[in-house]
Amino acid sequence: MLSAHRAQGARAGTALPLVVNLHDRDQSVDQLEQYTGMADAGTRSGYAVVTPVGVSARWNLTRSAEA
Repeated sequence: MLSAHRAQGARAGTALPLVVNLHDRDQSVDQLEQYTGMADAGTRSGYAVVTPVGVSARWNLTRSAEA
């Protein structure tokens, strides 16, 4: 699942800059958008924003921070 927003007035097939907005552990897409405002900023400023949802609200990190 993901949330996607594109710039206002952008035509289908038009290339846009893309921001991938990753949520924190146990943070929802709605909480992240409320905190960052990235989707609204992107639609106003001419870029696309995609916010994927991690499995169980987490990202699968395959190694420890000490590695």
